[in-house]
Amino acid sequence: MTRDQVIECAKERTTMSKDFRVLIRVKNNLLLEKIEKAGYDSISEFSRACGVAQTTVGHFVNMQKSPINSHSGEYSQAFMKIIDFLKCIPEDVFPEKLMDKKIKGYKKEFKIDADDLVSSLRSLTIEPEKKMIMDQAEQNFKTLLKEKISSREYEILKMRFGLDGSEKYTLEEVGEKFNLSGERVRSIEVGAMRKLKSPSTFRQTRSIFEDYTSARN
Repeated sequence: MTRDQVIECAKERTTMSKDFRVLIRVKNNLLLEKIEKAGYDSISEFSRACGVAQTTVGHFVNMQKSPINSHSGEYSQAFMKIIDFLKCIPEDVFPEKLMDKKIKGYKKEFKIDADDLVSSLRSLTIEPEKKMIMDQAEQNFKTLLKEKISSREYEILKMRFGLDGSEKYTLEEVGEKFNLSGERVRSIEVGAMRKLKSPSTFRQTRSIFEDYTSARN
């Protein structure tokens, strides 16, 4: 492989590949805690004890099955058997707002860079006081943006740079949403950035950024 090919491969990996795949699972903590407090170390052990099929218990744990029968509008027999066994009420083991719903995708896998992974893991261990300061700084930054630029400019920057944790979009993709050409989107983006680079706005942005970084470090 030539030097140019090596460089090209490195560029391709940098622009296209992510370092890790992270899997997020949503589970019913209310039910899991009741099962654990009852002295059961696994779903299978609890299933044998209460007489409800392991698959059914697993569906309730993974929020894949509603405890309410869609035809009768009543709690299912399996669910009633579980709450009778645990000696509790339905709201003790299932989120009230989701009683008649199920989560179609209870798990989600996404790709992430090493730096972003480290940052995400660090945010999980941030002290509550620091987290509050960081959240307030983020809110102040959003408020500042909305004061300095129009709502359309804000939405375009949000889509282009992934603000609010949203996905990043290309000029063409943003243009499709606003019925604009890619070049027009670029022009609006440049204009909005020019407004944000004014001396007074820059000073405010720097102050917010300093509050955020001091709490994060």
